[in-house]
Amino acid sequence: MSRTTFHVLSDLHLDTLSLTHRASVVKDACAVDARNLILAGDLVGDLIRPKNLSLYADFLQRMVDRFEAGRVFVLLGNHEYFGGTYEDVTMAAQGACDRAKAVLLKPSESFKVLRDDGTPAPLRLTGSTFWTHIPPSAEKLARSSIGDFAQIQGGWSVQRHNLQHQQDLAALRSHIERANACGEQLIVCTHHAPTSVNTSHPRFDRCPRNCAFASDALHQLSHEERCAIAAWVHGHTHYSGSQVLDGVRVVSNQRGYALEERAQETRFDPTFVLDVMSSCHGVPRGAQEVQQREQAVQPEHEDRHHEKDAQQLSPQLRSVLRSGDPLDADGVQYARDVPDRDPIPPQAAVWSAERQKGRQDVVPEDEGRHAGYQEDHGFCFFKNNAECYRTPRQVADALRIYLPRSVKRQRNTPLMLMPPPAPMPPPAPMPPLAPMPPLAPMPPLMLMPPPAPNEHCRAMRPRGEQNAKKSARIRIGSRFQSVQLVEEIRAHVGITVECGNLRARLASATLGGLMFELLDNDGKVQ
Repeated sequence: MSRTTFHVLSDLHLDTLSLTHRASVVKDACAVDARNLILAGDLVGDLIRPKNLSLYADFLQRMVDRFEAGRVFVLLGNHEYFGGTYEDVTMAAQGACDRAKAVLLKPSESFKVLRDDGTPAPLRLTGSTFWTHIPPSAEKLARSSIGDFAQIQGGWSVQRHNLQHQQDLAALRSHIERANACGEQLIVCTHHAPTSVNTSHPRFDRCPRNCAFASDALHQLSHEERCAIAAWVHGHTHYSGSQVLDGVRVVSNQRGYALEERAQETRFDPTFVLDVMSSCHGVPRGAQEVQQREQAVQPEHEDRHHEKDAQQLSPQLRSVLRSGDPLDADGVQYARDVPDRDPIPPQAAVWSAERQKGRQDVVPEDEGRHAGYQEDHGFCFFKNNAECYRTPRQVADALRIYLPRSVKRQRNTPLMLMPPPAPMPPPAPMPPLAPMPPLAPMPPLMLMPPPAPNEHCRAMRPRGEQNAKKSARIRIGSRFQSVQLVEEIRAHVGITVECGNLRARLASATLGGLMFELLDNDGKVQ
């Protein structure tokens, strides 16, 4: 059967990147081997601005030129609506897509999908921004912390946000009903995530703002409705992943902001390709989906942040995950598109779609073959129909994988659990403290007698006498320019001058001014 491939990109935020970074984004996208391209929103922000609209249109044209054999499907994210009204931004994006001959996805439309060889596939593709539902308990927090309600113009409120969610969900249900009537499956593309399960970074698991990033639309659909969905592509959360929830393949490949990309927080894979027909049967395609299978056998840790301390997968397990042949005709498929470079012979890894129906698969008798099926969080391995390992811990012990580095064990030795430590006895009560004796009263302070007066000691004179001594001589006048004038004044040294109640005697005359001595009523110098 021919493949039906899509390259998935979202949250590029081209308007925040440098010219060099933008060029690398275009180069990476053009190097991917896929027929179609899905752009799941947030390509730029403030699309209504002429500069960003020109950048948006240029990028679309480059992608259409690269994927000319297929189609380029485009979604509008919440950032495109910033700075403009809902209607104006939609109209501007439609004009850019029409000029580039790209397909702008709308809730009311769906499109036929072709296989890579050009033949029609029993698939249709639909999509929308798919706004989330904000519950009344989170309205105040959403209005104050989510930029949509402040940046989108034209009265974008929580009520309109929720109304648009209901309209998008109703349109999706109508597309599902039409696909079931035609015997087709549906590829759903949305910007917001359809579930909050493993679609955001683990540090946001209990964040009260998650209702603005993901809805529970996937879980609102019935089992029959979910069976009509071949794959669900989303963006917005800046956390890429590939998983199967309620029988639906949920994938995203989000680049995020430059700092997030450099820190590898978004888990972006520039080579990610979604093979829709393979994903319908659970076949891993690309590095992300193989990693998803590898994580399925990882033992549960009490703290998810300690997973970095685990060892790499053994070559045996990689061979189990990467290759194999069909065992029965019950819809079981295997990953044959990932090359097996390990020297170990291929072994079968069963990933059955029947698990989604709630029953366990029956592994056929096959002497000498390793087989297994997914059960909850791990694999059940039947080794030569003799040994059975049912829990992730048993799988890890059998294959010697993902053991913390702090665990010291020898080869082929089962892991021994230490008994729990004995409880500590309660501490003995402390004896009561003895009361402190009262402090003895302090003796009164002894004042030192004042020193005897000393008329020869200037420092012991009363302060008034010192000030009077300083004020007994008064200097008046400014610098004289004539020596002759000074000599004439010196001839009058000793004369007494009266000014009101003040009497003074001329003491000296210099070029710097005149110096007078103050006199008391008896004519003596003060």
